[in-house]
Amino acid sequence: MSGLLPYPQKRTKLTVFDENDVLVWTKEIDVTKMQQHEKEMIITDHPVSKGIPVTDNVKAKPRPLVLVAMFTDFPASPDEIIKKLAAAQSATEVSDQLDEIMDQQSNGWRFKIETTRRTYENMLLQKKSEPVTVESSGHVEVTLTFKEVRKASSKQSQISKPKRAEKQKKNDKGAQPKQKPPVERASTVAKKGLDKTIELGKKALQKLGF
Repeated sequence: MSGLLPYPQKRTKLTVFDENDVLVWTKEIDVTKMQQHEKEMIITDHPVSKGIPVTDNVKAKPRPLVLVAMFTDFPASPDEIIKKLAAAQSATEVSDQLDEIMDQQSNGWRFKIETTRRTYENMLLQKKSEPVTVESSGHVEVTLTFKEVRKASSKQSQISKPKRAEKQKKNDKGAQPKQKPPVERASTVAKKGLDKTIELGKKALQKLGF
């Protein structure tokens, strides 16, 4: 076998979405000469203590994908010629468009790739290699290296308030604490004492008949 994936077998489809999840570009690969699918796990090199979950020491790496793709100037199936004539693109134009998409990846553009084996989401085109030979007339053969980009999901954590703050909050809602009476000045206290002495003197004189 030559390793080619001939028509009418399902073709690999490239779809590009922008940062707002709007479809901006899609293209089927005319001939996929090779697909390289990988899955690799990161496993700790340190000893795992007894009772420690193994899941804390094993995690999957982002998946890579390598495609050796061939884009031709003409559709691979005669049945699709009429459909593609309205939006005909040369093989070199497709290659140039891939270059432009690579530049837009920094703005949030990403690939969805549907292969004959599986579908990949959130992929970025990390490398594009395009050899040009004397036999390249009418087609372009490129090696596309993709890498998965994972989206982190953040959960808002609620911070518990200190018990002291809760207690203080309850006190604020309840009865107000009693306020201490204001301290009287020394002159005021002395005047009150003098007035009391005069009052006692008057009562004594009244008893004596004065």
